[in-house]
Amino acid sequence: MEKKYNFYDKNLIGHIEIKNLDCFYFTRYYPTSKYGYNENQEFIFNFKDGTCPEIYAQIFSRAILNLFKGLINTETNKVILEDTIILPVPASTQEKHKMRYQDLFKLISEKTGVGNGYEYIKIKNDVEAKHLNNNRTSLDEHIEIDYSFMKNYTNIILIDDVITTGKSISELASKFRNIEILQKYVPNSEMKRFIVGMTLAKTFSHLDLISDELGNEKIVSDPNSTFKSNSFNNFFKLDPIDIIKGIDTFFYTSFEITDIKFKDEVSDGSIISKEYIKEYYYLISHNKFSILNEQLTVVNEN
Repeated sequence: MEKKYNFYDKNLIGHIEIKNLDCFYFTRYYPTSKYGYNENQEFIFNFKDGTCPEIYAQIFSRAILNLFKGLINTETNKVILEDTIILPVPASTQEKHKMRYQDLFKLISEKTGVGNGYEYIKIKNDVEAKHLNNNRTSLDEHIEIDYSFMKNYTNIILIDDVITTGKSISELASKFRNIEILQKYVPNSEMKRFIVGMTLAKTFSHLDLISDELGNEKIVSDPNSTFKSNSFNNFFKLDPIDIIKGIDTFFYTSFEITDIKFKDEVSDGSIISKEYIKEYYYLISHNKFSILNEQLTVVNEN
C-alpha cells in the first residue's frame, strides 16, 4: 500500500488546482530535510540533473497523450496537440535549465506532436535554488521570455520538476494570460485557450497523505467526478473531453471601439478608454470549468 504512494505508477495521475491553474503530477516527493531518504527521491533528483531524459520524456508524453489525445479544435482544424506548446518552468541556473529541459523537450515534442518551447524561455541571471534562498529573485529578473510562439500556438503546457507552493508555475502562467501580451501577439483573436501545469512530483507531508485518503473516498461516492484536487486517479478512467471541460480556459477578443461616455452611470460624463474596455472584457471572459469542448470534436479513429 505504501509503495503506491511513494513511487511512480504509470497508470495513476495526480491533480491539484493552484490559482486557476490545473496542475498534474505523477508521484509524491517527501523532502529529505523532514523525512529522510525514501525510494522515490533518486527518481526526482535524476530528473533535476537531466539523467536519462528518455525515461522522463516517456512519462510526460504518456500523460499528455492520455489527457488530450483525440481532440480537434474546430477553429483551427488542428489536432489540439498540434495547437499546444510545452514550456519549461525555469531552473535556478542556466546550466541546470539546459541539463533538465533541452533533451527532454526535444523527445516529448517528437513523441506527442506538441511544439518544443525550450528556446522561448531563457535564464538571464543565475539564482540560488528556491529552497536555499528566502529572498526570492523576481521572475522578470531571472528569465527572459520570447512571446512570439503565441502567434502559432493556442495552448500551453508548463513543465516543472516538483510543485510545492505552486508560486513559480502559477506566476509564469499569468505571464501568458496578460492582456498586453495577448494584444501584441494575437491581435483580433477570438480563440479559447488553456494553460496547464505538469510536474514530475508534488511535495507532500504525511498529513497530505491522510487528506488524500479522504479525498479518494469522495471520488468513490461521486461517480460524476472526473478528478478531485489533491488526489490520484487512474489514467484509463479519465475521458479527454471531460478533462478539457474542467480545465481553466481564458477567452480573449480584440476589437475596435471608440471612446464611450457613460451618460447614465457617470454623472460627470467621464470617458473610459479603449484599453479599459478590452481589459474588462478579458477579465469577465476568464472562466473556470467553461465548456471548451463546444468547439472541439473527437477524432474518428476508424
